[in-house]
Amino acid sequence: MKARLTLISLLFLLLVLTACTSSGSGSDSENENQLSIDAKDIKGKRVRLADDQPSLVYFMSASCPTCKDGEIMLNDVSRLYPEVQIITVDLDPYMDTVEGLAKFQKKFGGDWSHILDNEDRTITHEFGVKQLEETVLVDQNYKEVFRAVNPSLIEVQEALAKILVE
Repeated sequence: MKARLTLISLLFLLLVLTACTSSGSGSDSENENQLSIDAKDIKGKRVRLADDQPSLVYFMSASCPTCKDGEIMLNDVSRLYPEVQIITVDLDPYMDTVEGLAKFQKKFGGDWSHILDNEDRTITHEFGVKQLEETVLVDQNYKEVFRAVNPSLIEVQEALAKILVE
């Protein structure tokens, strides 16, 4: 019992020391906290975050009945802000299919890229998404500048206004 407590204490100390040294001053690299996407959409086109315009990424599931509202809102964003890249990511590769996402896009979405995340949910994890209908705005430097669950068009417009000012 005493040996087990000693081992647990040593592991805890090691964990604390590792955390203290890895959090550092934040000057490790320019790429720290930069978000990325490198995937193929449902049409087979390679999709990456744009480096010359902001990107609005919407996480949803084609089988989610309320996710259509976010997609409909994105139609308005697409019409009002053609300079913003829009990407829809279906985060449920176990429940949804490429065909189901294509039907969803045809019924509710626009002509922007729709991606079915892979079984490892690479994009979902990269963006730290915890639930359906999360929308993330990424600036030209690949930094997150806005995040909300099921945001209104007004909320998205306010976030875009902050980064589209020249």
